[in-house]
Amino acid sequence: MTILPSQSYPFFMILALITLTALSQLILIPTFQKRSYQISFILSLLPLFLSALILIKTSTFNLPHSLITVDHLSITSIASIILFSILSILTLWKNEKQDNILPEVYPLILFSLIGAIFLVSSNNLLMIFIALETISFPVYIMVALKKNCKASIEASLKYFILGGAASATFLYGTSLIFGISSTLDLKDLAHSPFINSNLLIIIGLILIISSTIFKIGAAPFQAWVADVYQGSSLPIVSYMSSVIKFSSLIVLLRIFEVILNQEWAKYYILALATLSIIIGNLLALIQKDFKRLFAFSSIAHSGYILLAFACLSILSKSSILFYIFIYAISSIGIFAILTQLSNNNYQFPISSLRGIGFERPFLGIALTLFIFSLSGIPLTAGFIAKFYLFSSMITELPIAIIIIALLFSILSLCYYFKVVISIYSTSTNNLTKTNNNNLTNNSSYAFIVTIISFLITIAIGIYPPLSSF
Repeated sequence: MTILPSQSYPFFMILALITLTALSQLILIPTFQKRSYQISFILSLLPLFLSALILIKTSTFNLPHSLITVDHLSITSIASIILFSILSILTLWKNEKQDNILPEVYPLILFSLIGAIFLVSSNNLLMIFIALETISFPVYIMVALKKNCKASIEASLKYFILGGAASATFLYGTSLIFGISSTLDLKDLAHSPFINSNLLIIIGLILIISSTIFKIGAAPFQAWVADVYQGSSLPIVSYMSSVIKFSSLIVLLRIFEVILNQEWAKYYILALATLSIIIGNLLALIQKDFKRLFAFSSIAHSGYILLAFACLSILSKSSILFYIFIYAISSIGIFAILTQLSNNNYQFPISSLRGIGFERPFLGIALTLFIFSLSGIPLTAGFIAKFYLFSSMITELPIAIIIIALLFSILSLCYYFKVVISIYSTSTNNLTKTNNNNLTNNSSYAFIVTIISFLITIAIGIYPPLSSF
């Protein structure tokens, strides 16, 4: 008797490949200490490229109780997070030595990726909880992997404590739902007679939604974002802002498909979205450190995405996926550039970018393009993504909410252009002059990541039909 359907073999082959490679690194790193970074780097990229090939043959399937549900959304999401992981690992190469990060960062990325793959491939609350913990614990460690750095340890501790509270909240909400409905399957829960009227189930769903929203860093659960981003190495922030954010939003999308017709859910998510947009943009305005500015702007972007959750449809689903993808690509591109420009990845004042547009013309142009993309300037992929997102909800949401979102989106130009002005301001004392040698010797892979992100951003911006991927 076959326990698993044959359609599931490629999916579990991907998981086995990544898991075994990550475990083998934990053995090889202490054995070959002198070449531990090179070995870990190669053994991290190899299973990801092979997984991308195997994914082509992956078919849809569903295990009992929706423990694993691989549909077209899952396959698209897995392909995206594998791409983000490859780009983040390439950005990390040689930066980990410069940043004094232990080589164990590579297997930790793979372990976290396993959790992300499970997270986007499940409709079962218990499996989602396990996946959230699997994706989170390696990141807690990665944030603190810089040796002798109090800022990273403090950031990791804050993230761990608040993340633990969010996990407990999710588990408590799950227990409430199971106690009333006797199911953990989201599909069964959608047809449960209790979902419309039982107060405990509604409380349980609110707790689950809130703890998941913590993972994407939306208000009012955003207290950790700025400190963790600032205390982390740039490539780690790149991974968090792409893989973690993307996979968390996908599982939130699955949860919202269950409560699509619940009036309370619409008002709850609208409140969180509006709060995120307002808080994120206002706090970003007063930041002088680029990493903190990016952190608060990410809160605002989470708010724009959550608005589309309040009017979920086939159109808004595709626009949400596209928006998250473009946001992740722009974020990866930005941090790949910053990695090339800095020896100190923990303090990155905006003023340190002065003159980069003249000292490093391509990097200045690329950084400007990514910033324009995040702000939604025409002829960038970010403009197309924001246009699709707002088009999908403009007739569905209250006009006041749309106006607030548009006004604060325009307001975001103030702090984004502050960075662009700094890039093209003349200065005799900027970080690029200090790091010319490091740029050419240590950042070749980060430069490749910059080019890939640049081409995707500009190509979709100029020719929008490419967005139909």
